[in-house]
Amino acid sequence: MVKISGIVLGISLLLLSIFHFLILIKILPSDIVWGGNLTDHSSIILVESFSLLVTLFMILVTAIQSDLLKIFKLKKIAGIIIWFMAVYFLLNIIANLAAKTITEKLIFVPVAMIMFISSLILGLKDKIIKSKR
Repeated sequence: MVKISGIVLGISLLLLSIFHFLILIKILPSDIVWGGNLTDHSSIILVESFSLLVTLFMILVTAIQSDLLKIFKLKKIAGIIIWFMAVYFLLNIIANLAAKTITEKLIFVPVAMIMFISSLILGLKDKIIKSKR
């Protein structure tokens, strides 16, 4: 279950990073993100670039926490960061429910729920593994 959660979260984050990139290069319209509130192109570039970097960082944390990357020195910090990711995804669910655009409500709420549950499982990884012994 832990390994599957890591893979699901990793793939979800990879797809999210592609999504941010497609907005940056204007293949996807920017009005479907951030509640449709960003209209200035320079703001869109700044916010989407930051989002892309954060998403790539979360992929790294997910890979470490799910043991897909064996970087033992970063294991403890990855275990802490995964909890911040879970809170972030939970807040993302709330923000997407409050968004003006239907895209955020219909598409991104379920995606954020999957990411929240997956990160929660990764956060509880040690307890899940101990309970199986």
